[in-house]
Amino acid sequence: MKLKFLFCLCLILSYSVTVCEASEQYRLSVAEYQIKIYESNYHDEGFPILNYQGRTYAPMRSMLEAAGFKVDFTNGVVTVESGGRISVAAESPSSQPTKKDYILKRADYKITIDGKDYIDDSFPILNYEGRTYAPMRSMLEAAGLNVNFENGIAIIEAPANFTADNPNITDYMAVREVFENTTLIPSFNIGNRTIEIYNDKKELLLVIPKEYTHEFGESMMILKSYYESDLKLLIDRNK
Repeated sequence: MKLKFLFCLCLILSYSVTVCEASEQYRLSVAEYQIKIYESNYHDEGFPILNYQGRTYAPMRSMLEAAGFKVDFTNGVVTVESGGRISVAAESPSSQPTKKDYILKRADYKITIDGKDYIDDSFPILNYEGRTYAPMRSMLEAAGLNVNFENGIAIIEAPANFTADNPNITDYMAVREVFENTTLIPSFNIGNRTIEIYNDKKELLLVIPKEYTHEFGESMMILKSYYESDLKLLIDRNK
């Protein structure tokens, strides 16, 4: 009788552990809509935008860095600060995610955005293969940005008071104005410090090398001087 009781107890404990582990996992599906940050397409190869119960989840580091924030992970705390460089890249040709569903685990570390703890009481912070995923809207709004959905596109914008404190965004938008009436798409890749110019077919037309892209303010001058003839030819061909 005693052995039978111990066997049943082991089964109960085993079941409890299984339920506990399963409760920390979340199944998310790939989101089918497009994301735009400051009018540029957002794309993270290998870590797609996901959806959980109607809520958009985004890879935290790449999205916030694309929007001009500094993201650091030190001593078990994710720290987000404004004043970084904008790294929105044009959605260059790439394969679609091979999986439709992803299994994420609840993250057990703290997140601060501009010195304030970030918490979403309804939707937890998750982790996929070491990459932090957060509810997109609440994360970006905590960082001071606006999120709107228009015609199936999630549009991320910076309010006027935000751009005043973050001149990189102003510089970025100024550079974009050069191509405003063309089909050309400038891509600012801060990872390898290059500016890439794509056409509307997502074909790479021009790369401004890293030694000429130290600051976005300087990038504007580079576009108008060093590459003036090449850009003029591209713009004339793609109006």
